[in-house]
Amino acid sequence: MPGTMGGFDLDVVTAEAGDILAGRVIVDAEGNPLTGTLKLSGTAGDSQVLSGQTYYNTDAKGKRTGSMANRGALNWSGNNTTYGVPAGFYSGGTLDSRPSYNSGYNAGMTAADARVNVNSANYKAGYNAGVTAADNRVNTASANYKGGYNAGVAAADARTNVNSANYKAGYNAGLAAGKKLNSANFTVTASADKKTWSQGNGSTVSLPYATFTLSGSHVFASAFWSRSDISSGGTEYWMMSSEGSICKMDRTNFIICSSVNGSNWKAATTLHLPVSTVSKPYRITVWYV
Repeated sequence: MPGTMGGFDLDVVTAEAGDILAGRVIVDAEGNPLTGTLKLSGTAGDSQVLSGQTYYNTDAKGKRTGSMANRGALNWSGNNTTYGVPAGFYSGGTLDSRPSYNSGYNAGMTAADARVNVNSANYKAGYNAGVTAADNRVNTASANYKGGYNAGVAAADARTNVNSANYKAGYNAGLAAGKKLNSANFTVTASADKKTWSQGNGSTVSLPYATFTLSGSHVFASAFWSRSDISSGGTEYWMMSSEGSICKMDRTNFIICSSVNGSNWKAATTLHLPVSTVSKPYRITVWYV
């Protein structure tokens, strides 16, 4: 029980076996021997403790001093290189890989740009830009130019442009064709019956007639006809002016009568021309445009 030993108050003893170094013996509060069990189990070496700092590992009486260098903060940023980190303690720092990343990225982009990849966004963007650029410049050897040229020619031919060379050429050709005076010859037999013709003096005369037909749409300019049996004694000459007046040599003028369109004889295709003798052959020359 609690008491004293050799004048010492054992009641103040609070240590237990785990508080006493192993192999060391003390007395407990009851005065009984107490063997310590505490062992130092440190595993650190001098190189693992900061230089100038002391510590104990397995020997409670052997204070040791660390040798690890204190190198402070570690800040490093390299481009396509390596860095050997010296041994020691570091309080922090920044390892910046952006320059290396950017360098690799740019190198990759350069390599990508140096070869063709039809599936890449660059290729597609470049292709589209090239198409746009090609459409904005003239290359007469390109399929686009030839296609556009042919389409333009077709479009030009499908509309009227009075300033175009085609229009002017066509106009002039049409004008020349329109001014061209054509002629046709007919040999016909005069009718057996007669028609009534108006004379220039207001009177009328009954005469047989020779009929001819000109195919197509034409405008008559003038005509000349006569008996074609001159060897049989037939002499008879008639003329028609562009106004439609008819005259016979040494005879009073007559007015032509058209069986197709009397109000606009120039557009008629079938005309009756007065003659002097029934059922006789007549040769007719007609000029028209």
